[in-house]
Amino acid sequence: MSRVIGRGLCLFAACLLLAGCPKDKPSTPPETPSGRSGTASTTDVGVTLHMTGLLLFVPPKTSPGPTNVLLPLSPPGEKHLALLGVGIDPGSEYIPRLCLNYQDAIDKAICYVKLDEWSLDPIGTGGTTVTLGDLASLGAVNVTAGSGGPHRVDMGKLDARIRSQVVLNGGKPGKSCPLGLWTYQPPGQSQPDSVPSANVMRWELTLPEDYELVFRLKANPNSTIRLPLVADGQGHVDLLLAHLPEKELKDLPPTQGTTTEIPPSPHTAPKHFHAFYELLSTPGSQPGQVTSMTDPLFERATSNGQPCVVNVTSPLWRALQVPPGVRTFACVPASAEPGP
Repeated sequence: MSRVIGRGLCLFAACLLLAGCPKDKPSTPPETPSGRSGTASTTDVGVTLHMTGLLLFVPPKTSPGPTNVLLPLSPPGEKHLALLGVGIDPGSEYIPRLCLNYQDAIDKAICYVKLDEWSLDPIGTGGTTVTLGDLASLGAVNVTAGSGGPHRVDMGKLDARIRSQVVLNGGKPGKSCPLGLWTYQPPGQSQPDSVPSANVMRWELTLPEDYELVFRLKANPNSTIRLPLVADGQGHVDLLLAHLPEKELKDLPPTQGTTTEIPPSPHTAPKHFHAFYELLSTPGSQPGQVTSMTDPLFERATSNGQPCVVNVTSPLWRALQVPPGVRTFACVPASAEPGP
C-alpha cells in the first residue's frame, strides 16, 4: 500500500488472495513504441509515477514533446542506486535478471529494476506540454537560471554523463511534496527567491490496462523484457523512480524506513547539487564547462513533521501494510532548459 519517504521482491503464497497474479509476456521486441501489448483494450488505468532523489527534469523543446528525466552520474564518494520500482508476478522468471537483489521487496512482489543495466522505452503517447516554469513552480529548481547564462541540456551529448533516463511521452505533472523552503539567487537577480524544493515529484498518466513497460538490456538493446501494469483494486497503478544513496534503500517500499534526519542547518546547500550543472552546455561546447553554479540554500522546514508519500503497486497489495514515515532533505531534483 502507500509508502512514505523524504530522502532520501521468492514465490509468495499470498497471491492466493487475488484472483490471479499477472504474468510477464515473452521477451520479444516491442510491437509499438508505446508498449501496447497488441491486445485490444477498452479500459484505461490511472498511473502515478513517484520520483525522488537526484533527478534533472528537461521539458520538451517544442510542445507537445517528450519530457526527459535524467539521472546524473553518481557523485564521488557516495554510491547511488538508480531504480524503477514496479509490481511483478512473484513467480516471474525475469526477477534474477531484471530486479535488484533486494529480498525484502522481492518477497512482496516488487521489482526494483536496475537502471544501470536496463533502459525503459518512453512511457505514454502524444507528447507532453509541460514548461520549465511549470517544473520550477513544483519544486524542481531551475539550474539554467542558476548557471548565469544560456546553458541548456543537449541530449545528444549526454551518454557519458548520465546513468540513465526516463522519457515521459504523455501525461502531466501531479502534486509535488516539498519538505522545506530554500533560498535561491541566480546570478544577476537582485533579490533571492524563497522556493519550495520538492523531495518527491509526481507524474500522472492515463494508459490502457493492457499497456506494458518495455525494458531493454543496455548491453544488447534487442534483448527486451515486457512487464504488464499491476493495478490495485481501484484500477490505479503506482510506480517509483528513485536515485538515492545506497544506504537509503530500506526507505523504499515495502520496508519500514530507517533513515531519520533533522533539517539541514540554515544556509546549507543540498548534497550533490553540482551534478546537475555537469549536464549543461552552450552551443558548440561540451557539458561540464559551467563556471557559475548557484546552489539553493536551506531556509526552513515547512512539512510540520509530515513525510512525503510514495507507493509501488504490488500484485500482493491486499497483504501489504502501510509502514511508518521516513523523511530526509537530501538529493533534491532540478530542471533545465532543453537545447541546443
